[in-house]
This record gives sequence, structure tokens and C-alpha cells, in this order.
Amino acid sequence: MSYIYARALLKNQKEKNVKENIIKYIKNAHIENDDKKSTCVNITYGADRPFLYGTGVSITSVLLNNRNLNFHFHIFTNYLDEHQFYLFSVLASQYNTRITFYVLDDNELKNLPTASKAWNYSIYFRLIAIDYFADKLSHIIYLDSDIICKGNLASLLTEEFNGNVLMAVHDSFVDTSAVAGINPSLYFNSGFMYFNLPELKYTNLTLQVISKVNENRFSHPDQDALNVLFNDRIKILDHKFNSFFNIDTLAKKGGDAFKITSQTVFIHYVGVTKPWHDWAQYYAEVEYFKIARENSPWKDIPLLAPTTYKQLSRKSTHLKHNGQLLGAFIFYLKYLVNKYQTQKKR
Repeated sequence: MSYIYARALLKNQKEKNVKENIIKYIKNAHIENDDKKSTCVNITYGADRPFLYGTGVSITSVLLNNRNLNFHFHIFTNYLDEHQFYLFSVLASQYNTRITFYVLDDNELKNLPTASKAWNYSIYFRLIAIDYFADKLSHIIYLDSDIICKGNLASLLTEEFNGNVLMAVHDSFVDTSAVAGINPSLYFNSGFMYFNLPELKYTNLTLQVISKVNENRFSHPDQDALNVLFNDRIKILDHKFNSFFNIDTLAKKGGDAFKITSQTVFIHYVGVTKPWHDWAQYYAEVEYFKIARENSPWKDIPLLAPTTYKQLSRKSTHLKHNGQLLGAFIFYLKYLVNKYQTQKKR
């Protein structure tokens, strides 16, 4: 039923619904500055409410490390209250940058397919963003909200597309056996993508991904679908542009598969634990997040506490690893209760 709904929503509309129906309203968290309109780097995010904290700090990290560049940040979200808007407005004023919100209609999105309960419809926000800008801009960078910038983007901006649709970084951590018809060495992670938008001008990307998700049993629904669609039109970049780091491995033996180096431009904090969680602050590897946060309007906003049983479990594990045994025990009990209550509701 969800795919039929999606086709009714998107099919044969030439992006009309994406541009007019799915986007409820557009709101600028800045005062237009005409002298910045000529040349700027466009970066977009897709974030639901829990990830807006990370989005704000991520934007700050980009600005801190690229003071020589002008930016326009585009945030596609299904949630925006006055306080969130105020924080982003302060950020825009602080760095004299442009930030625009595109608030999406939940009613138009909640019935879209997500393949499993591990994902929600927020996976489509980035696709809607790319569809929206396909006939408006020449290039755009997409970043997940759990990406922190620690380097300059100059080397990225000089890369040539050579006729490809996008640039991204190879993801060797994903089992691609269920993704038929692709070259595994060209399988990319969708947390960072640099799009050549004219190549997508007449492509309804959202509908194509929905179709692939319905036709296949993907473990990473939108990412796998994007790889099927563009496996032969992808330029693979150096890992410095999407350096994966899983904070949860720091509490495990042998958790040395992830490295942050002096060459890293973007750190991608994959996994359940994010740097804005209040149990992630024990580790030097989140220092880059801390620096950006201290230079942002979020510096006085408390870090986020666990809200799901998986997060409660991770907090317990990290507290134990760092010698906080009583706290670890308390949060383990909370984890057990929350998991039981969650599974009972299902």
C-alpha cells in the first residue's frame, strides 16, 4: 500500500508535490546579504527533531574550518519550533552565513516505505532535498547531521565530476551481497554526497529510491537504492571526506577499525552513540565536536540523554567502561525496563 501511496504522491507530477505539497513552508534563519549571493557553497541536511542538535554543531564546524568560503545551508526537517529557529538564527548572525529551513509535511511522508523498523521516513529528507534543488543549483553537498568538519573544503571543490552524478566515499563496512548488480568496490556511503545536479534535472530521485526499496530487501534502504541507481555514475573520493568513527567501539576490545587522521576533512560518527549524547564525552575522539559546540549557540544547551532502549544500553556500557559502575547498573536496569515496554507495545 505504501508504494501505491508514494506513486500517487509523486508520479507524473514533475516534482510538483515535492516542491509544493511535501514542503509546507520555507523559513530563513538569516537576513539576506546581497554581497554573498554571487559565489557560495550550498550544503544541505535532512534531520528530524533529535538530529537538529547535531545539525547546528555540524554547520558550526564547517564555518570554523572554512572562513574563506561563503555558504548557504539548507535544512530539510519535519520539526521546527521557535527555540530551534532562534538557535539557528543566532548561528547565522554569528558567522554571517545563510541558513534556510524547509519544513516538510508529516502527513505526506509517514506512509512511505522504510524496509524495516530500524529506519523511519526521515531517510527520505535528503532525497527530497536533492529533487528540490535539481533544477535550481549546479552542485550541492549533502551531509548527515552526525558529520563534523575538521578541515578545509578547498580540495573537494576543485574535484571534477567528469560526467558523473555524484562523488562519495567507498563504504567497506557494509555487506553488499544483497545489493544485486553493483560493483562492490564502488559501493558508497550516503552520509556525505557531492551532487552534480544538472545530471538529475529530469530524474525524480525520491520515487526511484522508493521503487528500489519496495523491490528489494535492503539492509540500508536509501543508501543501497542510491548505489543501485548510480553505481556506474559515481566518482569515489578519498576517505578523508567521510572518515567513519564509531564511538561505541571505544568501549569494546579491538575497537580500532576507525581512525581520525591529520588529513581528515569530515568525521562521520556512525553508530548509535552520537557526539551530542551525554555519555559520549569521555573520549578524545569527540573533541572536534566539543570545539564546534563551544563556538556555537548550543554551547549552553545540555547534551542529550538516552531516549530509546538501545541508547540506554549504550550509556550503561560506556559508564561501565569508564568506571562509573553504579551509574552503569542504574542505566542497565532502565534499559531492561524500556526494552520490555517497547517490545510489549509491538
